[in-house]
Amino acid sequence: MDRELRYQVLRAAIRDNAFLRDAWQDLDPEAFSSKEEQAVADVCRRFFEKYGEPVGGLVRTLVEDKLNGTGKWGEESKRKLGKLLDTLLGHKLEPVAVKALIDRVKELKRDTFYERAVEELISSQEQGELTPEKLAELVERANRELTAEPVIAHDYFDEPVRERIKRRKLRGYREYPMLDIEPLDSQIQVIGPGHIGMILAPPGGGKGLCFVHFDIAYVLQGLRVLHFTLEDPIDLVENRLDAALCGIPLAKLKRQGKRVRKAFEAAKDKFRGKLRIVDATDGGWTVSRMERMAEQYKQNGFDADAIIIDYDDEIVCEKQFKGESARRFEFAEIYRRLRRWAKNTNKIVWVAAQTTRQAVGLKVISAKHVAEDYSKVRKVFFAMTIGSDPKRPDVRYLNIVKHRLDKANFGVLIKSKYGSGIFYDPKGTERLQREEQT
Repeated sequence: MDRELRYQVLRAAIRDNAFLRDAWQDLDPEAFSSKEEQAVADVCRRFFEKYGEPVGGLVRTLVEDKLNGTGKWGEESKRKLGKLLDTLLGHKLEPVAVKALIDRVKELKRDTFYERAVEELISSQEQGELTPEKLAELVERANRELTAEPVIAHDYFDEPVRERIKRRKLRGYREYPMLDIEPLDSQIQVIGPGHIGMILAPPGGGKGLCFVHFDIAYVLQGLRVLHFTLEDPIDLVENRLDAALCGIPLAKLKRQGKRVRKAFEAAKDKFRGKLRIVDATDGGWTVSRMERMAEQYKQNGFDADAIIIDYDDEIVCEKQFKGESARRFEFAEIYRRLRRWAKNTNKIVWVAAQTTRQAVGLKVISAKHVAEDYSKVRKVFFAMTIGSDPKRPDVRYLNIVKHRLDKANFGVLIKSKYGSGIFYDPKGTERLQREEQT
């Protein structure tokens, strides 16, 4: 590998889950030219094999521990290692397409294997040691090393429990980010990377406002969010964000320009570079098109931790079905692709879905009220409905109808400020809960 390719591979090995899922077994430290590069490659491969995720910012500490343990590194090697890690962890390298990088790594591994196999055959022939068994062994090794799918497998009882404890500590709060809805966060963990969640509500029931709340909650926890709006105009989404961030009713945004600017400037540093909104209201958006858009953002330096899609009825299925059940089959295909996207890229994926009109005005909305196809609830990790109280317009009932990872079949009352673009009002919710108890 030339220098540019080596650095791109190491950079992806440090940060990119999609790259490692397909190519971690092909990450051969001996393919790198310097012992500093070899040390980084070895740490990245071992960490992913052990914990199932990229080493990320821990790479510097782990590589330094590795070299200190050997006692064979002089000051010059340590200086080179520091310079290498600065390059790999910085922004000097221009991002490249991960799929192209994976293909190139596998191609190099294949070519290297063939060269070594030919040399081994020639050497065996010259020494009179070439036998059918030797040929069969080479073929078997080729099948094992060049065609096997990269799979991580552990003996559950062989792996020390302290390793799983350490793995959970390393992931920290990013494993299950909070929704910043205290009545929920105090009772359950919701979803994390690799999972898909669903929000269900009647038409006009608050799906869009809920996702704006998620945008803010995730960004405040340091996550990067890519928000696809397929139904609501982007102006409306931005107005909701302005109102929620500034605490100004939507109807007064025009008249409160000075106050909006002041509040926005105060919040800008926390949000800068962490939220992208894609106007996908022009139609024709498939899951693959959204994946490509996310990959383009990634190549430009914005690697989203969470994907928010509002909403599923506007997603175009890439496969065509016929008959009365066509739409049901389309939703099944769409949700399979969404689930695969979340798993393969280790991202949190949220999608909104609509209930039937019979759910309008209901406080407790269940999974049976899903419009079009109930089976899509079965394909997600987490599903929550948003019910309403006709007598109290700003009161919402959040009902957890499915949770693979925690308890389900319970609900909480919250207070919103829909006119101000606020899905969850903490103080109003506290007052509401006190009223409910009396």
